[in-house]
Amino acid sequence: MQSSQNLDKITDQNFLSHYPDVDWKKAKGMRDIITHHYADIDAETIFFTYKRKMPQLFSTMDFAGDVYVKPLEEILDPVNNSV
Repeated sequence: MQSSQNLDKITDQNFLSHYPDVDWKKAKGMRDIITHHYADIDAETIFFTYKRKMPQLFSTMDFAGDVYVKPLEEILDPVNNSV
């Protein structure tokens, strides 16, 4: 999740808005609870998220990786990616 926020910054806030089917606010909230408030974790919520929500997120991130990673590699290392 942290990487998606960083990618959104690098892409001038265009990354997350291109994938509105993912509830990014809830995903960020889940990350915050797991990272900082782990005593409050509800196992059923985690299991539901894993079974029902994560496949969509993984699919979106795979697609986004295809769209964004190659252009970012070219931007970050133009010498080794020149044509």
